[in-house]
Amino acid sequence: MFNFVRTISFILIFSFLIISCKQQDISKNLIPLNLIHLDKIEIVMFESFPIQANVIARGYFPDNCTEITDIIEEFNNKTITIKLLTGSSSEIQKPCSKVKKAFDEIIPLDIRNLTADIYTVKVNNLTTYFELIVDNTI
Repeated sequence: MFNFVRTISFILIFSFLIISCKQQDISKNLIPLNLIHLDKIEIVMFESFPIQANVIARGYFPDNCTEITDIIEEFNNKTITIKLLTGSSSEIQKPCSKVKKAFDEIIPLDIRNLTADIYTVKVNNLTTYFELIVDNTI
């Protein structure tokens, strides 16, 4: 009976140590998400039907380790809101320099089935508009 209790105690303690170490490893690799400041956004419309459009977001990363990690797009009442989230990892093999790095991000807009109207596009800190002259439905 004593050996059984010792074995179970050892397994529980060992499992707790493994889980604790694993959680520390995971937390070291987490990438904090931040909205990146943009310098310019531009809408590019394609002459096709249904009409297709991209928004081109231009800006600078604060260093060579920062990158876009997520793009979130929401549509509400004739407004398309896009959030460009960035992060960096301390686990990158190269050292980070504080030299700004320019980027252009091309984001396809989901404008299928929209009616003819003027729409607002917000990307992080910037806002622009585009107009659909005809309904974009098939």
